Amino acid sequence: MTHSHYDHIGAAGELADYWDAPIYGGITSNENAENPKVNLSMFMDEPYILKNVVEKNDGDIIQLDENHALKVTETPGHTTDGVTYYDEEHKIAFVGDTIFEGSYGRTDFPGGSEEILFKSIKEKIFSLPNDTKLFSGHSNPTTVALERNRYYYK
Repeated sequence: MTHSHYDHIGAAGELADYWDAPIYGGITSNENAENPKVNLSMFMDEPYILKNVVEKNDGDIIQLDENHALKVTETPGHTTDGVTYYDEEHKIAFVGDTIFEGSYGRTDFPGGSEEILFKSIKEKIFSLPNDTKLFSGHSNPTTVALERNRYYYK
């Protein structure tokens, strides 16, 4: 999971059980995913609590199989536990709600910070190669180069 909001973790427990797979997240993911106020599920019909997230540190590698690995990069700002999963070989990054095609994640929820989010985008996302494809939680795929140009960051 890229962060602990309900719309990103709502089926994680069931899928992990079905596939007998771990759920990975950033530091503070357990604290956030277990708190319906922070994971925003308190606004739903039934609050959702997710437990047993395997918290990963910045720079950790998740080896999916012999041909696929993801580097964990901390990208807080939308939430405190925001992470990006980067596949260097295939030049793709799963950015969650850190950045979208033409926009970025909200910062008005618990743990959000516009200053920290913009720092994550500038220092972590925009440091990836220009042709890296970015897959967000709510928009079409885009690239580092396209988004850097939108922000006028050179």
